[in-house]
Amino acid sequence: MNRQTLFLGITLFSMFFGAGNLIFSPYMAAQAGALTPAALLGFVITAVVLPVSAIVIIAPYGSASRMISRLWKPLGPVFLTLVYLLIGPCIAIPRTAGTSLEMWTWLIGSGWMPRILYTVVFFALASLLALHPGKLKDILGKLLGPALLVLILLLCVPVLLHPGNVAQPSAEWADQPFFTGLQEGYQTMDILAAFCFSVVILLNIRQAHLKNVKRALLFAGLTAGVLLAVVYTLLAVSALGMGLFVFYKKQDQFILYV
Repeated sequence: MNRQTLFLGITLFSMFFGAGNLIFSPYMAAQAGALTPAALLGFVITAVVLPVSAIVIIAPYGSASRMISRLWKPLGPVFLTLVYLLIGPCIAIPRTAGTSLEMWTWLIGSGWMPRILYTVVFFALASLLALHPGKLKDILGKLLGPALLVLILLLCVPVLLHPGNVAQPSAEWADQPFFTGLQEGYQTMDILAAFCFSVVILLNIRQAHLKNVKRALLFAGLTAGVLLAVVYTLLAVSALGMGLFVFYKKQDQFILYV
């Protein structure tokens, strides 16, 4: 595996590790308690193994629409339209903007004008990235992705050195921690995102002028999968003793404070 493939793997990891991914794993561990290993196994299957497998399977067809159309020609465009709506304006885009905004409320305040200004700037930067998908390897793989990994390590390592008491699992998680973790991992929506990311990562592989596209895709997927699994494990273990992550319920929503 060369440097270009490594950067592609970090790029794919950064694309998968979106707004909700930071919250789901610690919340799962806080609820599963001593049963976190079984819950984490189920979580990794639907949040890591299936999305990465989907990327590897779809990419050789060029696009998910082309692959699905082999079953029935009209199905591809219809299915992809629904997927883009779900991971776009219906769910993922508001979740991404909302999570980012909440992280900066300590600086911009709670007034509506600073929030609107921040939202405009956020989507302007996101639009610039979207207009140049072939540059993601340089932006995410070389800069933002490594920075994200370093920040996660800085967040998790101190609490791993000073663990707290492991909580007892809640009633929902006590009976079937593996299957509950399986459902929780699906909430990351990365399986659906893989149908769209496959085109982007394939474009970046071609622009990197790698000769063996299939091999590069496989190693990039494995790199992203390993990074995702390690990060989810670190976040889950860090949350076991509640020494790092604190949850409270507000209007039927779980809020995470670090």
